[in-house]
Amino acid sequence: MLISHNKLVRRYIGYNLLLLLFLFHSSIFAQQDENIFPLGIDEEVESDLKEFREQKRLFQRDRGRENEFLQIIPYIKNELFPSCEVNMVENNWIFTEAFRFSVHGFDVAILQKLKNRNIDILIPIEEITAPPKLANRVAISDVIVRGIVNDIVNDIQPQDGYRASIIIKVLDTYKGSVHSDSIIIRRLSGYDSNGLDVIISHDFMPDIGEEYILFLSNGMYQYFIEYPHIFAGEVNRQDADEYSDRYYVMSRIPYKIIDTRVFSDVIEIPISLDSLIYEIRQLVNVLEDVKRRR
Repeated sequence: MLISHNKLVRRYIGYNLLLLLFLFHSSIFAQQDENIFPLGIDEEVESDLKEFREQKRLFQRDRGRENEFLQIIPYIKNELFPSCEVNMVENNWIFTEAFRFSVHGFDVAILQKLKNRNIDILIPIEEITAPPKLANRVAISDVIVRGIVNDIVNDIQPQDGYRASIIIKVLDTYKGSVHSDSIIIRRLSGYDSNGLDVIISHDFMPDIGEEYILFLSNGMYQYFIEYPHIFAGEVNRQDADEYSDRYYVMSRIPYKIIDTRVFSDVIEIPISLDSLIYEIRQLVNVLEDVKRRR
């Protein structure tokens, strides 16, 4: 079955415009009814957001985690917006974060235990344009590795609609396990079937030879096989099962390593590489301990 996403892409752009307007004019939005949004696109955007939310619910239902997922939603709402109603944009943020946590094995009990240990992995909506906190990056990743970009291959795969594969030589693994010392990250940016170079602004765009600490998710990749990313090309899911456990997508932006210096996006962070690795390992140990004791 082939799936076209031109309509969804147009509406996704509309949603992101709303999100930007919310972030820069939150004081104005706070005085408006939650169903009143500018530009006359609120009904279309809200319809699509409801569709995306239903897809996430069905994905977790089919994996036996629907109850855990739905219970996380009010928990996050109460933590991030304890004394107010939420509008459409805020509600979608809560839903999306709840989905990410549930995909990676979290439930309300685990989130509460982490809070009791003063480990905050929730991201307020006003912070989404900033680099995510380390605890959040660690939490919503299946696999965390240190690796070098060995190759970037234009590689259209019909099962996922992604256009390129980033080949990573794994130097060390801090969370999860990998089948070999070479893993593949799927990327939306790349040449499509017509030879057009498609560039997605938020994609991971490394150069060959660069070194990173990477936060990866196979769980989210499996979701995008079943419900293709809105920026994906045409998708034929017939052979999806063959690929479901072979590839990863980025779960959060990586740390770039230059000698012993560490960069988050383009900003050097004031921590040594050894200290960062130590913090990652400590967080992984805490997360695994909390999950074992639930």
